[in-house]
Amino acid sequence: MPTQRLKIICSGLVQAVGFRYFVKITAQAIGLAGFVENLDNGDVLIEAQGTSEQLQTFLTRIEKGNGYSRIDQMVRYPLPAQSQTHSFEIRYED
Repeated sequence: MPTQRLKIICSGLVQAVGFRYFVKITAQAIGLAGFVENLDNGDVLIEAQGTSEQLQTFLTRIEKGNGYSRIDQMVRYPLPAQSQTHSFEIRYED
């Protein structure tokens, strides 16, 4: 299976509700690589890499949320796959 990478911008109630942790745990359970971080405008940025099946499963679970979050909009952009990426992490602002 070829590896794909997506940049995903989630808008809605996605900060201060445990959403980044939920994204990390979900991505790790599926076997994705990448990261999640808060953006200054209240959105959350996710970069996730895996097979198309893994990414589709991930997107479905993320859209459902963790019971506290609410996704109003999810925009996806394809990115080139990165060979050195093997883990999924939460990135924090400096």
